[in-house]
Amino acid sequence: MVDVGVGSEKKILPYFGTWRHEAWRRHSNPQMSFTLLHPLKTTSEFAESSNDEDGKCISAKLVTAFLTENAYGLTNDGILFTGYPVIGSQHKVQASGTCLDSFEDANMTACAWDPNIKGEFFYQTTFSVALSLVKSFIQDVQKLVKLKPKALCGIERYNGILMRYVTASTAYLGKDGDAIDFDITYYRSKDPLVPRLYEDILEEIEQLAVFKYGALPHWGKNRNIAFEGVLNKYKNGQEFLKVKKAYDPLELFSSEWSDQVLGLKDGLCIVKKGCALEGLCRCTEDAHCAASKDYFCRPGKIYSDAKVCTRLKFNNNLFEQIIDSVINEV
Repeated sequence: MVDVGVGSEKKILPYFGTWRHEAWRRHSNPQMSFTLLHPLKTTSEFAESSNDEDGKCISAKLVTAFLTENAYGLTNDGILFTGYPVIGSQHKVQASGTCLDSFEDANMTACAWDPNIKGEFFYQTTFSVALSLVKSFIQDVQKLVKLKPKALCGIERYNGILMRYVTASTAYLGKDGDAIDFDITYYRSKDPLVPRLYEDILEEIEQLAVFKYGALPHWGKNRNIAFEGVLNKYKNGQEFLKVKKAYDPLELFSSEWSDQVLGLKDGLCIVKKGCALEGLCRCTEDAHCAASKDYFCRPGKIYSDAKVCTRLKFNNNLFEQIIDSVINEV
C-alpha cells in the first residue's frame, strides 16, 4: 500500500497498477480476423493513396479519443481503470505489455510490429533539442501548423509527438546539457517511391531540429539524413573514437552502417531517384522526390535552408493551389 495526499485528504492506495498500452498488446492476427490493427493500417493506406486529409484527421480523432477514454491502457488493479493516480511496480507500469509475456498461440494473436503479419509499418524521427532552444523550436513547429492545420493529423494516429526531459551526461556520446527528447512516429509506405500526405511538413520539422537547432539524433530511431555530421555535435566525439579503437581494435562491434553514421566511411547519404522520400538524402532536384506524383523539391516554408518534397497540385481548388505556390516561393 502507498500513502498519497496530505492531512485529511491522505489516502492509502494499493499499488497493483499496470500499464498495457494498446500499441504494446497482442491483438488478434489481422490476417485471420478484422481487428484494431488491420483497420488502422488499412484506413491509413487509403487516406494516403487518395490524398484524403480530412479522413486522416477524422481517424486521428477516433484514435486519440479511444486512447484517452481507455486511459492509454492504464489500470489500477490489472483489470480496470478507476482513476488517477495509478500506482504500480516498475515492471508492471514502465516495462510491461502483453507482447512481453503472452503465451504462444499458433499466431492467433500478434504484436503490431511482427514482420510475419500485415502490421504496422512506419518511420520514426527522434531527437534531443537543447533546453535553451526548445521554446524557439516549438514556436517554429507551431508556425508550420498554422500554415497547414491538418498537416500533423497523421502523427496523432501514432500518439502525436512524445516529449520527455533528459539530463546532461558526462558520457562521451551523452547530452552536453539538459534537453527535451521529441519522438515522432508517422506513416511509411511499403513502396519507397510513394510520398506521404504533407511530406514537406514532416521533412521540414526534421530538418529544423537537426540542422537549424543542432538537435542530437536518437541512434536507433532516425533516417539517414539525421546523422549528417552527427559526431561533430558532441564535444567529446573524437575521444569516443579513441576509446572505441582501444577497446575494439579488431572492429568486431563495428559495421558498415555504424562507420557511416560516425563519419568514418562514406555512403551515409545515398543520392538516387526518390532518395528524399526515404530520408536517404536531402533533395536538390525534383527527381529526388516524386515529380510524377506532383511532389517537387522546394525550400521549406519557414526554414528556407530546408529542402523538402512538396506537393504542388494538392487539390482542384485553384485558389488554394495559388496560395500553396506562393507559400513555397516565399
